[in-house]
Amino acid sequence: IDFPRDVQPILEKHCTKCHNPDRYDGQVDLTGDHTPLFSQSYWTIIQKGLIADGRNEPFGNRAPRTIGSSASRLIKLLREGHEDVKLTADELKRVALWIDLNAIFYGVNLPADQARMRRGETVGMPEIQ
Repeated sequence: IDFPRDVQPILEKHCTKCHNPDRYDGQVDLTGDHTPLFSQSYWTIIQKGLIADGRNEPFGNRAPRTIGSSASRLIKLLREGHEDVKLTADELKRVALWIDLNAIFYGVNLPADQARMRRGETVGMPEIQ
């Protein structure tokens, strides 16, 4: 799973009408416009703390459901129907799965494959060795 292919289309469908550079409600831009490394929407989600991923927190005695999709502000907004937005069950599961799989941007590790993704190319699964 990766952000541009699996999450960004959901944001484009439901969120960018209000959260774009021209309207910029809540100072949130969820467009897929690219920065040098990621998309504007990915940067916004990370910078605004819309996912609870435990970054920079010590590991140890965390209470259950304090990280991941169950603690995500983004999931809470989407479940509550923020501004009457209603995701399908599949769309909500896809966003939650992305969060629970560490909210990564690229679904690949090789820089060449990441560059291909930035150009909008599809990158297949690596070969099993």
